[in-house]
Amino acid sequence: MHSFLTPEPITCEIRNAAGEITIELADVNTTTVEVTLSANPALWFLDDMFKAVNRWGNKPGAGAADSPFDDDPTEKVKVEFRPVTGGEDASGSADSDDSQGAGKPAARGVLIIDTDPARGMMRNAFTIRITAPRNSSIRARTESADVGI
Repeated sequence: MHSFLTPEPITCEIRNAAGEITIELADVNTTTVEVTLSANPALWFLDDMFKAVNRWGNKPGAGAADSPFDDDPTEKVKVEFRPVTGGEDASGSADSDDSQGAGKPAARGVLIIDTDPARGMMRNAFTIRITAPRNSSIRARTESADVGI
């Protein structure tokens, strides 16, 4: 789980091709992100088969850490928070288009979640759960992921 101090509303930019995205906007000062593998038992046997074949093909003395199939794909998901400084808006430019409307606080930073770096594994559907401050902005890019706010 990732946690970031965010006392002001932020912009959440999420890229998750498959799986599920759940976002809760609440009166919180900390943004939390949890990324897990979505259950897809139909492909687990293929993942296990590739692991077995890779271990069988390793030379003596070669560790299991040499195998890309032994890594946890959730560790390869990019999760980072970029605080905005000075006169920049949430997109990092100095020119704000006031897309959040009049009277609402401007976003103070950008949370980026990108599952693409982890998509090379067989289990490439992810469940992402985010809790962020109320009035935060959401930008989600998916192919077949369910999104709930």
